[in-house]
Amino acid sequence: MIDVLPYGELSLGLTGLFLIADRERYHPRNVLVFAIYGFLLLTFFSMIYAIDPQMASRRGQAYLNWLILFFLTVSLVNNERRFILFLFLYLLWNFKMSFFGARIFASGGFSFSGWGLSGPQGWFQNSGEFGLQMAIVCVLTICMYVGLRPYLDGWRKWAFLSVPVTAFISTLGSLNRGDYLALGAGLIWIGMFAKGKRVLAGLLVLTFLGGAWWLMPDSMVERFDVVGDDYTSYTRETRWWAGYEIFKENPVLGVGTGSWVPYYSMNFPREIGREGWGLPHNSFIEVIGEHGSFGLLFFFLIFAGMFLLNRRTRKLALATNDPVYLWISRGLDAATVAFLVGGNLMSVFFYPYVWVHAGMIVALNAAAQRRHSALRARTAPKSNMRGNSEARRPVHRPPGTHSLPIKTTETKS
Repeated sequence: MIDVLPYGELSLGLTGLFLIADRERYHPRNVLVFAIYGFLLLTFFSMIYAIDPQMASRRGQAYLNWLILFFLTVSLVNNERRFILFLFLYLLWNFKMSFFGARIFASGGFSFSGWGLSGPQGWFQNSGEFGLQMAIVCVLTICMYVGLRPYLDGWRKWAFLSVPVTAFISTLGSLNRGDYLALGAGLIWIGMFAKGKRVLAGLLVLTFLGGAWWLMPDSMVERFDVVGDDYTSYTRETRWWAGYEIFKENPVLGVGTGSWVPYYSMNFPREIGREGWGLPHNSFIEVIGEHGSFGLLFFFLIFAGMFLLNRRTRKLALATNDPVYLWISRGLDAATVAFLVGGNLMSVFFYPYVWVHAGMIVALNAAAQRRHSALRARTAPKSNMRGNSEARRPVHRPPGTHSLPIKTTETKS
């Protein structure tokens, strides 16, 4: 009914205009930012020698969107209030998807039906991509709940818990084994690294894992029993080996942006498990096939940068005794693990996951740094809080006075 304007392009354009007028804009410099820009520039360069220019153009347009989105996010979301607003909107949009997904799955009696839940039109319309996003949101909001719990009371506590619960149910409703593994990996990661509140986090993890086993349809249990022997497993295995061969044939720069599928269909004969239109079903295989060793390098730097930057954020949070930032950073780590597991069963590296997630990690670190600096300035001695100009201002003394402090003797009363 209201789909009469290009809201995405309009939002990006207005945000770019506000960026110019924003006096608090600040662009951070760290390994993660360098890796994101390096990989995106590599994708644009790879379009030059891509096999299918039309497909490369579509893929390049997607990466251009993520470049603009990431740049605007890390430049503008650089203090606590802006990060809270950004995170609130992110959770609100995802809760819209998770709530309707959970309602549909529950209305069907949590039963196995077809290909599972589908998301809204766009990036998360396919059940696999929808379930992976819900798994990421689930583990992130579980950690957020642990950190925010002392500040939540009454209905607020249960209202916030509705986000991870509905995301959890929607993940199960995707009926995708990769999404189940991603969710399980993220939950296990939380339990392993839940320092400080291991009991609460452990109880939440066990509750969600137990709920997964109880709500999982019998048909899904049977699908896990045949992992490695069914047609889907065979298809993925053959395409992964084909992707490795593509990397060996083009080890430096790969076959070009968006060129994995046409290169695969032209160089590998069609047989069982190797349909001509087949995707690699693995983000790692797709990256090394399309971008070679340089893509592999940036792939490693991106995810290593995520963990390293979250670690820095936790150090700042511990220094300021801030459990909220501490647990949000742990949640972002768990969400990264969930993507790494689920993304290795789907070709989704050019989807929103990595780029929005990286922007949140950089923004959280920037907000934590500002909070840490503000608290240090507040608790510093007054003599250290003066501006540089005042500190450098010469002190005029009467003639004959000493420039060094004069020693005084103390008398006992």
